[in-house]
Amino acid sequence: MLKLPFLKYFDVVNCGALDSYLQKAEQPMDKKNEMCLQAAWGLEYLHAKNVLHRDIAARNCLYGDNKASLLNVKISDFGLTREGTVYQMDPHKRVPIRWLAPETLKMAIYTQKTDVFSYGIMCWEIYNNGIEPYPGMTVAEVNQNVSEFIS
Repeated sequence: MLKLPFLKYFDVVNCGALDSYLQKAEQPMDKKNEMCLQAAWGLEYLHAKNVLHRDIAARNCLYGDNKASLLNVKISDFGLTREGTVYQMDPHKRVPIRWLAPETLKMAIYTQKTDVFSYGIMCWEIYNNGIEPYPGMTVAEVNQNVSEFIS
């Protein structure tokens, strides 16, 4: 039961999704480094609270160009988030293949290490100006190529 007073806090992130922001204009390398660092801090916080995000990607981070704020990158979209450190995936549900660790694709087990792998893919997105990973490949091709890599 919710007790009063109840306060909800929303931070202003005026630039929208990180991938869209990066696609609009080339950003300097030091700014990209800072974006990766801030996303890492956010992921570290989630893992310290025993939360698996399960969909770390530039499209699921928000960016606010606020000079007064120490943190401009905010992890968002908690639709796939689960409490705990290990999660058995339902093989019949859609998952973000392009961001999944090879061992997660193979064993359908999601851990904090999977989030860390996804974070690495997200950093690749940041340094490549917000383009989707594995450009020019379909999801099926990504799945097949990654699966062959771990066989």
